Amino acid sequence: MDQFCAVFDYFCRLSSTAACIFGVLLENEFMVLKLQKGTEEDNNLICDLAQMLTEDESDVVMNAAGAIASLVETASGRTWFLQNQCVFNEVLESLSLLLENERENTVNSAALVLARLSLCEETCEKVLSHSSAFKTFRRLAQCLSCSHKDTAMNAAFAVGRLCGSRQAKILILREAKEHQLVSQLQALLSSGPGVEMGQTACFALSCLANDEDGHALLMESTSIPALLDGLLQLLQSPEPDSIWFAAMTVRVLVSRPSGVVPVRMHYPLLEQLKLLSVSPSTGPELQEEVNMCLRRLEHLSKPPPVKVTNLSSTSCTVSWERCEPESGLEVTYRLSFHSKMLP
Repeated sequence: MDQFCAVFDYFCRLSSTAACIFGVLLENEFMVLKLQKGTEEDNNLICDLAQMLTEDESDVVMNAAGAIASLVETASGRTWFLQNQCVFNEVLESLSLLLENERENTVNSAALVLARLSLCEETCEKVLSHSSAFKTFRRLAQCLSCSHKDTAMNAAFAVGRLCGSRQAKILILREAKEHQLVSQLQALLSSGPGVEMGQTACFALSCLANDEDGHALLMESTSIPALLDGLLQLLQSPEPDSIWFAAMTVRVLVSRPSGVVPVRMHYPLLEQLKLLSVSPSTGPELQEEVNMCLRRLEHLSKPPPVKVTNLSSTSCTVSWERCEPESGLEVTYRLSFHSKMLP
């Protein structure tokens, strides 16, 4: 291990080369544990990588970000990284700035680090409680419209994970609407080339809609018709994973009553779900998602007749069975007399 530390000290003088090499080494969790043990007294490796993010040379910054992304992809790497709160805070501040860097590769590297950091709930909470949280979330939302495919996907994954975190409610309400998060994700969903982009957009949308406030925000968006069109395209895709992601997203949309009617009124999407439900090529996991969607979207069947009990020659009581459809929509009864509705 002393040899590794000596190599590291040597390469630190070469900055960019050091970050690149350690980025490869840190992809191996066994190597992460070995390096952590060899530097447990001073955390030089993480401190130096964090410092490299502030360098003027773009290649140094990009390779350092890549090395940090490799480190935090593993559970042991994230644990090691989180042990030094000061360095963690410095890195988060640097990443929020790098998301606006003029070099696309640097922006992508920063988005990748945040995507990897968001893999676990604990790190999400720390990102969201940091002073740069609003700035970071805002810039991630802007990255969703990036022409660079990997940047947009990394940003979408990070946004989805952050939206699904327990701390996300204030962040969603304050930032998501202002920065048109729903329309950005809808555009990513409908971008066309590359099945991964549509799948990642579905993941982020489902995370957003899984929360009550996020679901309300989504359903209030003027992008809903286009979003449903995009989901229909994925449901018609030849790629099984894309179909599953789309069906899962629809299922989350209709999990609350406010989402049922808009989806129900999108007849092509509803018909595609019905086709999938009877298709012999539909696997069990997709079948489960589709069936849950169709149960929520099912129209009311004819209710049983009301019960009338005469009390006197001029009065009676009318009662009926309570109807609780799986859609969650409220069902009300009204009485009419000579074609007029009674109050």
